[in-house]
Parts: sequence; C-alpha cells; structure tokens
Amino acid sequence: MNFALGTIIAATTNDESDFFYQSKIVLNQHSATGIYGLMLDQPLDLFFNHLEPSCNVMNISVYNGGPVGLDEISFLHNLPNHFPEAMQLNGKLYWGGYFSKLISALNNKIINPLEIMIFKGYCGWDIKQLTAEFDCGDWIICKKQLFL
Repeated sequence: MNFALGTIIAATTNDESDFFYQSKIVLNQHSATGIYGLMLDQPLDLFFNHLEPSCNVMNISVYNGGPVGLDEISFLHNLPNHFPEAMQLNGKLYWGGYFSKLISALNNKIINPLEIMIFKGYCGWDIKQLTAEFDCGDWIICKKQLFL
C-alpha cells in the first residue's frame, strides 16, 4: 500500500475505549521502516503558551498528535513563505519549521494563529503493522485533503 505524505487516514473502530476511536490522522513522515502521523481531532486541555512561555499569544490549542513521543512538539501550517524549511505534505499543507520563527511570527502578529495546528506527540507504525491494520479494515483512506 502506498502511504503518501499528506494522506489522511480514519479509524473505523466502533470501540469507544480504543485510543484511535473516530480518529483522523494525517501522515507526515515515512521512512524505509516506519510511518508517522498526527491526530487531527483531539485537542488537549492545553494551550501553546503553556508549553512555550515566550509565546505571547493566548488560546492557541495544542492537539494530541498521538501516543508516541509525548515530549515532541510539531506544527502543521499553510505558510511555506514563512517556513521554507518545512516539509510539504500536499498542495497546501506543510509540516514543521523552526519554533523560534513560529514564536516570533505569532508574537509580532505576522501570522494568524488559525493558519497553524500545534501537536504534542505523534503516531507511529512499522510499515508492515500499518499495512496489516489496513488489511484488517482498522483504517480507511479519506478522500479529502486537509487545508488550514
């Protein structure tokens, strides 16, 4: 199965106790051994300025990116001109950039907070694991792309 960057997958489980219940995940990185993604629909009870006190902008939600790497913070955006170091996931969606630039741009009102999504943690699978989960029907590929 081809897991292209920017693909959104949706969990099919009906088990409300499952960690991925009704989750949608954008795939943002893959290598020869693994595939990684960010959950799009689980905001945490946490704001970015609590994680990064130098950010003066209040009320920017932080999303639960997944159960792995809970000490890692990343962001999605549609601002390639501000973050040329970011990785393009699809036509208009980018992942990453320098946090110092993000904080400066937010503090100086150069970018709109609605143009970013911030994540704590990520999801990760071995390629064979995710392929097997698709084969079992645990996930489907969404036809829509994410645009911020």
